[in-house]
Amino acid sequence: MSQTVHGALIVIKINGKIYNECQAASWTMGNSIKKIYGVDSPVPMEIIETTDGVSGSLSGVTLNFSGGLQGIEAIPLATAFFSAPYISIRIYNRFTAESLLFIPKAVIGDRSYSVAARGILRVSFNFEGIAGFEVLDEV
Repeated sequence: MSQTVHGALIVIKINGKIYNECQAASWTMGNSIKKIYGVDSPVPMEIIETTDGVSGSLSGVTLNFSGGLQGIEAIPLATAFFSAPYISIRIYNRFTAESLLFIPKAVIGDRSYSVAARGILRVSFNFEGIAGFEVLDEV
């Protein structure tokens, strides 16, 4: 018996809008860890978690007349740059609707664009989130 690939396994939404042009996603979640030392002790006494965060990148293509990242309101217009709110990012399984990642407050950082002669415009951007929620953290 053979299996047929029917399409992307995941759906990515930015501010509640499906980001169809996305072709790849990667992210890292974690807590910063700090070692606590006693007075004059070279050996840590405890290890504590200090901050929670998530960062990652999304990459895809830009379609004609789509408005790019501004078209899906992922980045603000230049005139509204300093008053722009956070964005939300949700990544979930297309078939089971199981949430893989939800970031209620994120910002987009660096963006890079590339195009080959007679090719399509590719875009890749990084994001940083205040907190990331995984499968069982559904909010």
